[in-house]
Amino acid sequence: MLKAGNGFFAMWAGIAPDVAAAFELMHARDHLAEHLAYLGEGGILWARRYGEGQGILPPNFAFYGMRDLDRLTGPGSAERKVFETEFFKAIRPHYRDRIAHHCRVLGSAGAGTGSAVATFLLDLRAEDGAPAQIADRLTCLPSVTAAHIGAVDWGVPIRAGGVPPPCPPGDERLGIAVVEGFSRWRMAGEFASITEILGQAGTIRSAGHYGFSYALDYAEVPGLRHHRRDHEVDPQQP
Repeated sequence: MLKAGNGFFAMWAGIAPDVAAAFELMHARDHLAEHLAYLGEGGILWARRYGEGQGILPPNFAFYGMRDLDRLTGPGSAERKVFETEFFKAIRPHYRDRIAHHCRVLGSAGAGTGSAVATFLLDLRAEDGAPAQIADRLTCLPSVTAAHIGAVDWGVPIRAGGVPPPCPPGDERLGIAVVEGFSRWRMAGEFASITEILGQAGTIRSAGHYGFSYALDYAEVPGLRHHRRDHEVDPQQP
């Protein structure tokens, strides 16, 4: 299950091909840690990143566990800022098709960090308690080690102290599911079973599956010494 929190942050993004390698380095070694740390103790618990995505959703996926989503709007939230290195600022304009949402956890089952994930955007049904049961059912599949289902919270900002994003018409019950597995290809072989079970939570809009790249816990951040990579910035990069 997700470590002791009521929410998660999910973000997908594409990247311009000519800076894809620089993005991988920047996001793994530089930005992931900065985002993980910015809310302080008791804010974001852990961060995971995935890549080489296949499917309709963008090919890069980042997943952050939140202890409490209300930290984004609580006292002092306006002073909490993600430190943006020069390397991040050089790569950020090359992001494509970014999707980012904070979600309230409706159901979470399983344990560990899988070597792959399948991610879904879906229109949730209204049955109380059903997502928790569905997450548990998903972990009965041989390839699935954990499953998490959340409802997008349109009342919190993408970054602390900001303005909550507008809710587009028809997205009032938008949900996100993240299904983890020990083998990307075995999980892909059970994709029909995964979608059949997940379809009981709502109507699936889009999906993608990804290979695991990197994981970092908040408690590990103080031990980082060489994660800021501003010397990697290419002065010739437009």
